[in-house]
Order: sequence, then structure tokens, then C-alpha cells
Amino acid sequence: MQPVLLWFRRNLRLSDNAALTAAAASGRPVIPVYIFDEEDIGGASRWWLHHSLASLDRDLRQKGTSLVLRSGPPDEELGKLVAQTGATGLYYAKRYEPLARRQEADVDACLQARLDIHAFDDSLLNHPERVMTGSGTPYRIFTPFWKSSVAVGDPPPPQPVPDKVGLASHSLDSLSLSGLNLLPAEPDWAQGLRDTWEPGESHGLRRIDDIEEIARDYDRSRDRPDLDATSRLSPYLHFGEVSIRQVWHSLHQLELQGRSTPGTASLRRQLYWRDFSTYMLYHFPTIPDEP
Repeated sequence: MQPVLLWFRRNLRLSDNAALTAAAASGRPVIPVYIFDEEDIGGASRWWLHHSLASLDRDLRQKGTSLVLRSGPPDEELGKLVAQTGATGLYYAKRYEPLARRQEADVDACLQARLDIHAFDDSLLNHPERVMTGSGTPYRIFTPFWKSSVAVGDPPPPQPVPDKVGLASHSLDSLSLSGLNLLPAEPDWAQGLRDTWEPGESHGLRRIDDIEEIARDYDRSRDRPDLDATSRLSPYLHFGEVSIRQVWHSLHQLELQGRSTPGTASLRRQLYWRDFSTYMLYHFPTIPDEP
């Protein structure tokens, strides 16, 4: 049976992963791939990415396959994989940065005549085009954006890892993770990161398990630099090791169970601040360089 490709991007997880769920539902063998490209920059970010990819690969190996690592323009690397595997479909999660959107356009232009492409909005509470002013223009101020976003309704509940995922056993050429040179060498300045963080989906989910304790005094303490009072969820959300829906619904469950505090609402509001940052970049793509 001809396989399909699952292109991991900033969704480095198995649970509540819309692209993975849809690929599994196709009934075809699934080949997971990550393509290292020019967006993978920043020393601390690259350190995290190394360990996140290692964690994802371990999780995939437990299910009988491994993560294919490639480097280069995604349209070219995916095209090579289609030629090598005879894949009939491509599944991936959309991103909203200008360069990432151009990558997606290139992939569509290069491959849409050769296979079925399925792209998913999977990293925000609401797609940036879903929340607009009454006149159909983007919001520029957070508070009205937040109120409008909440009025859209609750995000869908998170989904578990599919019961049946036909992950393909393969012998495709793959770069070694160490060969991507994501870790600092000389000097090795990452000891502080190693002492402080544990990348990977399982550690992000464990952090969500502590959401009640995290949220308890969040409204009063999160801006206190002398306290360990932030959520510490940011990098897990950035790399998609946990989903925004998993965090949102964990907080919502506290409210439904009568265990919420003002900190619960404060932390949930921050999730919409995260959406707003991407929203602004989506609608005003020049803001990294222009006011």
C-alpha cells in the first residue's frame, strides 16, 4: 500500500495532533518527517529543538518507526520523499509566520499535482481570520480582540493519540540528529538549560497535570521575578509538544469543577495573548521590521 507523509513542524507531539489523526484515519502507512530549515535559529531554541526531536523520535520508535530527518527547502525535500516512496498524501500543520506561509505556498505549488495535501490549523485557539472587527478588519488592540475571541466559543476538546496508527517501517535515508549541530559545543553554555528544563511531550503533559497549582496565584505572582510563578509552558507550546487546546481545557475543567481561582482566568487570558501575537504577525507581516 502506498504511504502518506506526515510533515512535523511546530507540532512535535503525538497526542491532540490534527495532522497525525487525519493521516492515521487515511488507513495508509504513515512516514513521519521533520525538515530542518532556515527558521530553526537561536541558540537556546536550537538546543530545545534537538531534545524535542529526540523525544519525538523515541516515541515514534516505540510505535515501530523512526523520524526521517532532512534539511533544506521543504518543497524540495518533500518532493524527493514523494519520488522515493510513491507517497500519495501529505499531512501537516499550518504555521503563520511570513516565511512559513511562503514555504507552504511553495509546497502546494510543487506537489499538489502529485499527491493529496491536507493542511491543518492546529496551533491557535482561533485562526487569525476568524476573529475580525465588525467592519471586517483585524483588531489592533488586545482587549477587544480577546473579547471577540472568547465570543467565538470554546475550542474543540483535545484528542488522544489515535488507537490505530499505521506508522510505516522504512529504510529511508535520514540525517543524524547530531549532524544537525543544534547543540552548543565550544563553549558548551547550555548547563543552565539542562538544569532548568526537560523538553519533550511527556514533560509538557506533566506540566499541564500541575495546572491547578500553577494557576492558583498566577494573577498575583506571575510578574514577580523573585518567585517561580510563571507557567513554564511557553517552550512546550512553541514547539507544539503540547497543544493550546490541552492547556485551555485543563483550565476550563478547574472552572467546571468549582476549583478555579482568579489565577485560573488570568492564565487562560494569557493563552489569548499568545494568539494575539501570532494574529498581529499574520495580518501585519512587516511588524518584525516596521512599526
